[in-house]
Amino acid sequence: MKVLLTGGFGYLGGRLAQGLRARGHEVVLAGRRVRESGTLGMATATFDVLSSVEELRAQVRAHAVDTIVHLAALDEIEAVRDPDLAVRVSGEGTRRLIEASKVENLNRFVYFSTFHVYGRTFPSRIDEDTPTKASHPYAVAHLAGEGFCREANETGGPSCVVFRMSNGYGAPADLAVERWTLAHNAFCREAVTKGTVTLSSAGTQRRDFVWLDDVAQATDLALRASREALGESVFALGGGKTLTIFEIAQVVAARAQAKLGREVSVVRPATGPESADFTYAIDRLRALGYRPNDALAAETDTLLERLVSER
Repeated sequence: MKVLLTGGFGYLGGRLAQGLRARGHEVVLAGRRVRESGTLGMATATFDVLSSVEELRAQVRAHAVDTIVHLAALDEIEAVRDPDLAVRVSGEGTRRLIEASKVENLNRFVYFSTFHVYGRTFPSRIDEDTPTKASHPYAVAHLAGEGFCREANETGGPSCVVFRMSNGYGAPADLAVERWTLAHNAFCREAVTKGTVTLSSAGTQRRDFVWLDDVAQATDLALRASREALGESVFALGGGKTLTIFEIAQVVAARAQAKLGREVSVVRPATGPESADFTYAIDRLRALGYRPNDALAAETDTLLERLVSER
């Protein structure tokens, strides 16, 4: 299948592109600007998701794609700085891409939303039917895009799949991607450059973490599934278990110490009680054949090795 991947030059986009290519798909990386270090030997398209529907249709035709996987969005930091733009990109931008897909007769549209649509506090078990309580601009913006996907499914548009993704981890396809604020990435870089892994708090907050190659696995399943098999079309996308930020730091420190041959310590400014555990239920996605993997140690090793080689 030939896939137009918006946000293809970003952190998730690069790894998703690699994972889809490994599963037999042809990928066209799309973004507002082409970064040569991030092309990964793939075809590229340059456009803004807020372009007119006619311009977006022209891109779809020019690259003769079968489907769109839509990642393009402001990140959580940018969304706070400019919430209006965040909502326009994830809301109106998604609507325009869906409309272009509909007119060009694409049969599938995959939209990446976020676990954060459930809000800042949530019950002990979360699934697709848990009420959304989006309050952060990043989550509010993504929820707007979900609405247009729902509309398309109800009004005869392309079959839209929504992934509410938890916290991805994995080495960037391109180290030039500026996502070093993410905990796992930041910990690995600090371990290599300073020999420490520093937490800004006790690190007791729990998160569901999903390996980026498993995100590609889920996307491949969504692209290949029949409309009937997709059913409700909204899927929780996670790794199947939770870890604290402190536990992530401990894994990174241990792997870095083994790789670097020197002590790497975890710097923890405080201790405190762990936040309550929870389950991010992925039963609906498992029914499609999804099987998440625990690749944290191996992926940590990969990122550490690449950071060392780049020094």
